[in-house]
Amino acid sequence: MTFDGREAPNSMAGQRHGGNLAAAAEITSCHPNDILDFSASLNPLGPPQSILQAISNAREAVIRYPDPHSVQLRQAISRHYGVDTNWILPGNGAAEFFTWAARSCALKGNSLIPQPAFSDYARALDAVSAPWEGLSCWDADAAQPLDLVAGIRDRLQKNNPPACLILNNPHNPTGQLWSASDLLELIPYFQLAIVDEAFMERVRTITARLE
Repeated sequence: MTFDGREAPNSMAGQRHGGNLAAAAEITSCHPNDILDFSASLNPLGPPQSILQAISNAREAVIRYPDPHSVQLRQAISRHYGVDTNWILPGNGAAEFFTWAARSCALKGNSLIPQPAFSDYARALDAVSAPWEGLSCWDADAAQPLDLVAGIRDRLQKNNPPACLILNNPHNPTGQLWSASDLLELIPYFQLAIVDEAFMERVRTITARLE
């Protein structure tokens, strides 16, 4: 059985991204494990065995509160990516960062979000009454992507150009992948640019395997 939160039956009105499988199972009289939720980008196979083993090996670490400054984690990330620890801020999932980013955007002015887009961007902005506008990056009639860089350039030439840019790369849900050079060309035109690359490591892993 499949469940897509975008077209839920009337009895499931209000269901959003990351559908409530418990509620869906109750309504459809089935077990939550029988539902495949397409509204969330999750791995239906679960975490790799290596991660489960690492958690098991770190039992002493997971039975106490973590370091509130995440010193060891930031140092490990710093070594892996070659980035100064002062540029690293661990958080409780991406949603926490969207909330903080939205507050910063509200102080700057209008935000631009390429559409279609992950709904939490707009939801976070709306929660703090931050103005935003959408910019289409998908030609529905031709079923193909539009030139995002050209579209943003064109928007910046019009009245009341946006102060902030929020986009994700690779793009959800169209799957477009923009190069660093494309993004670096755009960023200087905004007071604040937020690039969500939560799935970039997955892209690198797949690319490495294909090579």
